Amino acid sequence: MKKHDEAVVAFRHALQALDDARMSLERKQKFEADIRVMLAVMDKGKQLNEAAMKNLSKIHNRQKPNVHSEDKFIPVKKRNPLYPACSKAVEIKDEGGDVGRHAVATREIAPGEIVIVERPHCKFLLAENRLTHCHLCFARIFVPIPAACHTCSCVAYCSRRCRDADAQVHSRECKLLPALWHSKTSITCFLALRAITRRPFEETMKLKERLRDFKSMPKISAENPYRGDDYSTTFYNLVTHEDKRLPEDIFHRAYMAAWLFRLLRIGEYLSENVKTIDSADSKLSDEELFIAGLLLHNLQLLQFNSHEISELIRPKGEKTLAKAKSMFIGGGVYPTVAMLNHSCNPGVIRYFIGTTMIVRAIRTIGAGEEISENYGPIFTTMPESERKRKLRVQYWFDCNCEACSGHWPLLDELDPTVLRFKCETGPSCGNVLLVRSDTNEFMIGCAKCGKSTNILKGLKILQDTDALFRTASTNLEQGQNEQALKAYLEILKLLDETLALPIKDYHVCQQGVRLCSLALGNVAYV
Repeated sequence: MKKHDEAVVAFRHALQALDDARMSLERKQKFEADIRVMLAVMDKGKQLNEAAMKNLSKIHNRQKPNVHSEDKFIPVKKRNPLYPACSKAVEIKDEGGDVGRHAVATREIAPGEIVIVERPHCKFLLAENRLTHCHLCFARIFVPIPAACHTCSCVAYCSRRCRDADAQVHSRECKLLPALWHSKTSITCFLALRAITRRPFEETMKLKERLRDFKSMPKISAENPYRGDDYSTTFYNLVTHEDKRLPEDIFHRAYMAAWLFRLLRIGEYLSENVKTIDSADSKLSDEELFIAGLLLHNLQLLQFNSHEISELIRPKGEKTLAKAKSMFIGGGVYPTVAMLNHSCNPGVIRYFIGTTMIVRAIRTIGAGEEISENYGPIFTTMPESERKRKLRVQYWFDCNCEACSGHWPLLDELDPTVLRFKCETGPSCGNVLLVRSDTNEFMIGCAKCGKSTNILKGLKILQDTDALFRTASTNLEQGQNEQALKAYLEILKLLDETLALPIKDYHVCQQGVRLCSLALGNVAYV
């Protein structure tokens, strides 16, 4: 019952009562020893809890941003007024066809620059993390006695503040979660349900009219920006590819939607006045059909638009990140980031502070160039044929990114003795000059435009980056991750000036940037 102070008083009264108790000396001594052990345990627990609560504010500041924390990464004045999760360096375009909506750089974006900071429209922890992480903010729970739901024992919270903030949403799911977790269903089902239960039934029903006149909704503007928490204009409008689905696929998702809807009927989400009699002959009410339809829609769009939420696991006592590993702790839907297309050589990486996603550039992105992320298969570790197969199965498209169209080899297969210089003519030529690392020639002719390029500057940059790379590696080994990150980013900026990808050293540095960036987000020492 967690009435610790009352328990301590009761134990002390019991200790005093032993003096007048009619029992043998041996039994008195045993009871006294047991009571003193319990008092010592409770006192120690109280000390640990108080110490943890003192540090809790630091943990919260690190693992979950406050209301205005986005300003820390992208100040209001530098945000895109149409898409507030983005900086002004990002523009969202819609060219239809296979490309669809996508992000484009409005100016040159440097490696390390943060371009998107977004909170999830909906999120959910993996079942195995439901008692080790906060059900609301996803912070790993450090306090000895976590806050819990007053009704169920299914979830835990890092603080009463989080529990109280989540009380209304959790009350709509409290009775449903045991069945969901027992079924071992995928995170997709949890997210499909959470997209509904995150708002009251009455509020969800107000969406009915808005979605009926969906095409007449106002376009994205400064007065009507793209807000990730808006279901009708953002979440609902994410791609579903319903027109491409086979009957078997629709049947499978309809079956799952029906099961999720039945859970909602059993729970307390639906108003009693809209529930129909639970029999084979009864027809669902219009309100019930609407909710069931939303669940089916959610299950379709989540296939293409959900993201894993991660945490970096670091062994206790390890100063370096050598044995650190990124772990999937939950899932979420980030409507702005969901519009970024895939590349096997992505322009950005992402990490998480709590459930807020931070997206930062991992290479120089030129003005007008598409800003792409990675959906999982990346050219450095996975062969082209396998990447394309996975993307086709999961996301239903044939990848034609520069790594695939250029048939780039794996990272380990890149030849370090061959240097790839950009033609000095610039983008109008776009040719790559292949030069042996032991060359004695410094003026290299371009077979495409006919002009010669002086590679001395590039060779000098390579010398400079060798020293920087040693510095970055040393910093990383000593646990100085932020200094290592700065050095890695400086290397990328320098190499981008004269060299063309793929370059082995460049992509090794990108891996260093990713690892150091993950260490800035959710971290757990185990």
